[in-house]
Amino acid sequence: MKRKNKLSAIDLFCGAGGFSVGAKKAGLKMRCAFDSDEKALGTYHLNFSEAATELTDLITQKAADVCERNDLKPGDVDVVLAGPPCRGFSISNLRTRNEENPLNHAWRSVVAYARYLRPQSVIIENVAGIETYNQGATVKQIHRSFARIGYRTKRYLLDAADFGVPQRRKRVFFVATADGGLPESILPRRQDTTTVGMALSDLPSLVNGNTVDALPYRLHGAALCRYQKSMRAGKSRRVKNCLSSSSTPLIQRRFASVPQGGNWSDIPRALFNTYRRPENCHRWLYRRLADDIPSVTISNFRKNMLIHPWENRTLSVREAARLQGIRDNFLFTGNLQSQQQQVANAVPPALAEAVCRAVLAAL
Repeated sequence: MKRKNKLSAIDLFCGAGGFSVGAKKAGLKMRCAFDSDEKALGTYHLNFSEAATELTDLITQKAADVCERNDLKPGDVDVVLAGPPCRGFSISNLRTRNEENPLNHAWRSVVAYARYLRPQSVIIENVAGIETYNQGATVKQIHRSFARIGYRTKRYLLDAADFGVPQRRKRVFFVATADGGLPESILPRRQDTTTVGMALSDLPSLVNGNTVDALPYRLHGAALCRYQKSMRAGKSRRVKNCLSSSSTPLIQRRFASVPQGGNWSDIPRALFNTYRRPENCHRWLYRRLADDIPSVTISNFRKNMLIHPWENRTLSVREAARLQGIRDNFLFTGNLQSQQQQVANAVPPALAEAVCRAVLAAL
């Protein structure tokens, strides 16, 4: 297949666009992006004005129909990126971690786009739990399905913290190639660890339930660490997306009783008596981040009551984005709950960039 000067890509199940941020930094040109979440797609459109977007259900819509509507013909796209729904594969989700959940078959749609568009490579991201889901049968099905349409595949288990992201976040990447090589391994570009403190200490101090979107940075100039400098949007003195959830006085008292690295088990029973069976609470509930190590995995940080390391409140949208390695000039739109979920669902751009660079070098 003839290579162009700049390879093009589309992003399936794109969400807010974390995968595309990394792919763009790796040298790919984003052509189209698709998702069924209107608010997330609004964020994507705001940050990737050069790419066409379509609100569509990739699971029920035929790949050929979607491609034809967007003038995508076989051979037009070099790389297909995809982050199909992952909650059904997570080991923390017992309720829908089964074959009856239609979202657990969304990866088949990615195969359909590969079959139609014939890209040089396909890169799929998902949670580490997909490796043990269905006793490993789904992983084998993914490899076999790509083999049937002429693609070689390999999977890589990576931790975002190994790539300079201030968060422990293990993710599986499936890479499929039609006529090129596959990376032997995907190595981090930097070895030093980025901590929660490095990520957050320059951001503004917030009151519980802050409703002011843009606020002045707390630190400037020589006081900034290398990570903070890399996250800043030019010379701006203010940062946006500082909204945070409002917590009741009772919940704030619970927050105050949790030390760094602690969780719900540190809360006195007198403050926790609204939970019928607290022993069933998972360890991420009421987790206060420790400032000297990377964050725990950013998932539903509003529902989990993930606590700021120094202040008795939950994280703001921008703080959570910092822990994902998303720069401050990437802006989130939609209501607060949607913005929080968009951040939680995002692929850390540094991780996406490393994978895309390795794949492009191997093609």
